[in-house]
Amino acid sequence: MQTLMLTVEYDGTRYAGWKAAPKKENLDTVLGRIHTALARLLKEDIQLFCAAKTDPGVHARGQILSFQTTSSLLPSALKSSLNQVLPQDIAVLDARHVSERFHAELLPKHCIWELCIKTGPTPDVFRQKYTLFLPDLPDPLRMQEAFSFLKGRHDVRCFSPVKKKKAVMRELYSLRIEHSDDEMQLFLEGSDFLPFMPATLMQLLLDIGTGTLDACCIPSIFAGEHSYSGHAPAHALYLHDIVYISDRKDDF
Repeated sequence: MQTLMLTVEYDGTRYAGWKAAPKKENLDTVLGRIHTALARLLKEDIQLFCAAKTDPGVHARGQILSFQTTSSLLPSALKSSLNQVLPQDIAVLDARHVSERFHAELLPKHCIWELCIKTGPTPDVFRQKYTLFLPDLPDPLRMQEAFSFLKGRHDVRCFSPVKKKKAVMRELYSLRIEHSDDEMQLFLEGSDFLPFMPATLMQLLLDIGTGTLDACCIPSIFAGEHSYSGHAPAHALYLHDIVYISDRKDDF
């Protein structure tokens, strides 16, 4: 038995997310495509785990997967074979052996989400499928002020439509903003996110950055005094990277 880790990227446009919602298992998903390809190549039914589940239409630049297999196929050969049988909107960037303790989903990690923004007098017809077009760039200082209210450990149920009775504590670590005259990328780093939470937080930052909302509204959202249900468009949102933070060398 060997444990393998895959790093994959995908265009999420036509997929119903990483995994279909309950009672919608017949929808096309990234998990379904990769699982089918692995079963075909390894000739066994494997259980596939991912670091962070992307929502419908959301892309990934650095998704991490793990699984165990009895196959003796070398990681390099598996990577090559997968890229031959997977659809063109899914690619395996890396495949390697890892410790049997490694688990893409359960190991402590930081997830980094990215939102791509473009501005100008007219939309860029070649990039508008993967970038959010705005008339003007949002104010980075306003968004950093907003993040000062978001940073830290909070009950984040208010930022996801998924109903939870008990508090769901998550920690947000940093907001990095890169921009030029007509482009901007937001990089939001935190622990595990609830469904649709990355899109909601990104839109909240945008609304504050464009002056639609004030940063002082965030404490009242956490307190349940006000609700917020905005969502940044999925076509401009990416799972940018996964950073594992375990100190145990035998986890890898």
